[in-house]
Amino acid sequence: MRYIIYIFLATIILSSCNLSKDIDINLPDYTPQPVVECYLIPGEPYRMLLTKSNSYFDPFNFDDPLKYFESIVLHDATVMIIHEGDTIRLREEVRLDLASRKLFNYVSDKIVPEEYGQPFELKIITPEGKNIYGITQIPPPVPIDSVQLEFDKDEARELIYMTDDLSKENYYRRMITRNTLDSLPEQDYVTDDKIFTTAKQAYGTGYDFKLDDIAINTHYHITRDYYLFANSIRNTSSNPFTQPGIVRSNVTGDAKPLGIFTGFTFDRDTVKIVK
Repeated sequence: MRYIIYIFLATIILSSCNLSKDIDINLPDYTPQPVVECYLIPGEPYRMLLTKSNSYFDPFNFDDPLKYFESIVLHDATVMIIHEGDTIRLREEVRLDLASRKLFNYVSDKIVPEEYGQPFELKIITPEGKNIYGITQIPPPVPIDSVQLEFDKDEARELIYMTDDLSKENYYRRMITRNTLDSLPEQDYVTDDKIFTTAKQAYGTGYDFKLDDIAINTHYHITRDYYLFANSIRNTSSNPFTQPGIVRSNVTGDAKPLGIFTGFTFDRDTVKIVK
């Protein structure tokens, strides 16, 4: 009993003390870096988003996102994409792609050709005369073979089948949206083909779909660079007090850029959930 009383008194004394203390942390000055997002999709125009990174603690104006966008855009850059001796110059112009919900600020009216496995080079000169360089290729399409439904009462799951080329190392992005393409994805992740031992591969869902739902399945064939980039973005910590993650960029140069220059192809299959 005596020890219980001592513990009780100690708790009262500690709780009456002001144990809080303000600590000032001197953070180093942050130098913005150019951020590149350029995706080459056969049949679509050449487009790129070129912005500047900012500090975790920089303010974000939720009331005026366009003003914030203008504050991070990198203006007056010279942007070129070189393919088979042809130089495509991208002009500075803001465009919104409603299908992908992406915004671009350097564009061309020329169309990305259906040429797979051939190199595409990116060259950017910033207004300060710094250089950004990248190289990529477009992997060939890997179509969806079939989509099957399995029911548990009035709830359904999907099994999506495709055929993988086992002689090559392949990377994929899997996405399912419900009813419309501009809805938030039910699934969205990148994967490699190492987990499979046969050419016939299957991706599945839970019993997530109701009758009359429309499941939109998109299967992307992506590059290894994009696979590493997407995983590094996903694994980067949002906590400013932990060790920062490393973004796996494939753009280089004395401008010290971040980002991705890559190509991909995709196949899409839309299924209405009916018995």
